Amino acid sequence: MFDDPQVVAALITAAATVFAAVIAAFIAGYLGKRIAGREKAEEERDAAAQDILFLLAVEDRHCQLHKNNSGNSYKNLVRDHVRSEKHLEWSGKYTRSKIKK
Repeated sequence: MFDDPQVVAALITAAATVFAAVIAAFIAGYLGKRIAGREKAEEERDAAAQDILFLLAVEDRHCQLHKNNSGNSYKNLVRDHVRSEKHLEWSGKYTRSKIKK
């Protein structure tokens, strides 16, 4: 059976076809997972950006209420307290204008 060159050639061709199909399936699966992971990361990034916009709007409204009641917004005072008491820092990377871009 393996003495016949046509049989050997057919077996090699069949094995190569199966091997190519298996490789293609693995690559397609890998790329599919990567694309799905990127889409999920983009959705999470967009949700985080919306949360930041919401919290900035809350801060603005809170400052307006303070300004209406006392004449001062206290925005910088509150931010200074957060920096010193909570050891958190505002990076400035995610402002309204930068998020909307």
